[in-house]
Amino acid sequence: VAEVHADRAWIGQTTRRIEEVTGARVAYLGRLGEGLIPRVDTVLQDGDILNVICPAAQLDEVERLMDRVPPTD
Repeated sequence: VAEVHADRAWIGQTTRRIEEVTGARVAYLGRLGEGLIPRVDTVLQDGDILNVICPAAQLDEVERLMDRVPPTD
């Protein structure tokens, strides 16, 4: 489990979209000082702290993807 910073452009995106783009599982979110286990339709809000599960070798790529504007497809 790793804490990952998300670019502000990800606000409003669902955890399903984050998982599709990064290949990592969103394990939980820190939101307003509370822990939240997200559903696939949970929407990322300003100030959320993402905690993801992925292979260690994939973490740099996940961080790179989340630090950029989400792709449009």
